[in-house]
Amino acid sequence: MSREQQEKRRFERFSSESAVWARPLGETREHDLLEVVNISAGGMLIELDHALAPETMLELCFELPQHGDLIEANGRVVRCSRLAEGRFHIGIAFTRVLNLPTATLMTYLEAIYT
Repeated sequence: MSREQQEKRRFERFSSESAVWARPLGETREHDLLEVVNISAGGMLIELDHALAPETMLELCFELPQHGDLIEANGRVVRCSRLAEGRFHIGIAFTRVLNLPTATLMTYLEAIYT
């Protein structure tokens, strides 16, 4: 198994219908509101109507069910897959989660999604 495949499987993924607000890191324009397909303590899969290039850095804010605060994070696009109907799945690896340690995020995700 390649290192990339191992990294993808490092954390359990959970299906989610939550929202994420994203914009390229360093830009000042408004965040785009996007749909989360699944989430893990290491990243998320989102759905978009356009492609994003691998290695694109993003600023993210997202909600989790029964969690009062927005989670702020930075992430790197690790893959972009075309779907039918002109939609794309974008795989994002968190490079930094600002207000929630990885272990706490994993425990929280396990508690709400299992």
